[in-house]
Amino acid sequence: MAIIQAKTLFRTVLKANGYSEIYDEPFNNDNVADTYADKSYNLVLGSVSQGSASAVDLELSVPITLNIYFHGGREVQQTIDDKVIPLCEDLIADLMNVANRSGTVVKNLTLTSFNISPYQIDTNERALRASLDFDVISYLCVD
Repeated sequence: MAIIQAKTLFRTVLKANGYSEIYDEPFNNDNVADTYADKSYNLVLGSVSQGSASAVDLELSVPITLNIYFHGGREVQQTIDDKVIPLCEDLIADLMNVANRSGTVVKNLTLTSFNISPYQIDTNERALRASLDFDVISYLCVD
C-alpha cells in the first residue's frame, strides 16, 4: 500500500485546496478538455525503485509528477505571478508539512523540479500547466 498511500497524500492535500482530479486521461497530458482546465490536476507515477530493505519492509522511492492546469487569462504573465506561482507555493508548503512527510508509510517527500509551461486546449482560451516533480520515500511492509 506504500504507493497508494503516497498518491493518497497528494489527493488529500489537493482536494482540501479545491483542486479536482482528471480521471479520464491519466496518461495523456496532451488531451485535457477545456472544462477541466482551471485548478484541475493529474498525478503521473514514475518508475518506482527500491532503496534499503530489512526483514519486515522495503524502502521505495516513488517519483510522482503533479500536473496542474490553469486558465491563462488575457495577461498570461500576470496570471502566472498572481495566481499560478502562489497557488503552487501553497501546495508545496502543504505537501511538505512535516506531518505529511514523516508518517508511518510516507517517510520523506522532496520537490525535485517545478516548471510552468503554456498548454493548448481545444478552444482559443490560453491555458497553463504547472508540473511539479516529487520523490516520495515510503515503506512497504513485507512481513
